[in-house]
Amino acid sequence: MELVVVIALLSAFNAQIYGTSRMVYSLSRRGDGPAFMTQISKSGVPVKAVLLSVVFGLVSVVLNGLLPDQLLGILLNAVGSALLFIWLFIIISHLRLRPRLEREGKLTLRMWLFPWLSYVTLAMLSGFIILMLFDSNARTQLLSTSILFLIIAGLGFLNRRLRRSPATV
Repeated sequence: MELVVVIALLSAFNAQIYGTSRMVYSLSRRGDGPAFMTQISKSGVPVKAVLLSVVFGLVSVVLNGLLPDQLLGILLNAVGSALLFIWLFIIISHLRLRPRLEREGKLTLRMWLFPWLSYVTLAMLSGFIILMLFDSNARTQLLSTSILFLIIAGLGFLNRRLRRSPATV
């Protein structure tokens, strides 16, 4: 049974390396990541993106060695808090983009009770965030996720400013 678990973990690690390296490569090709990540080998492998993925995999192994009892809880809490933010942005984007896409004829799929169902979902997620503020552990997760969001948004803003050519300014 232990052999099956080890093989499953190695398979998951391999999938993680493949998926994240291709995501980094794709984002970099679009201009949303560092340009040096777009370089590929003669066989078409984004080697630098694969190496970056492996480094983060090794960081997780080191963190598991340093924080064996706490790491899983930290990661699960971080994912939960991040998912709230992701869903908030999905709902806000949906509320802003759907009417325009319908006007342009690019979206033919109907949604029940639009926009009211989206507003109800937004209110419920906001309620979860308010509840998280009353729990000390959840409040820490929410604060750290908010700080991370601000850092990523700042980097995105900086990236957009740096990518602008002088002719468009």
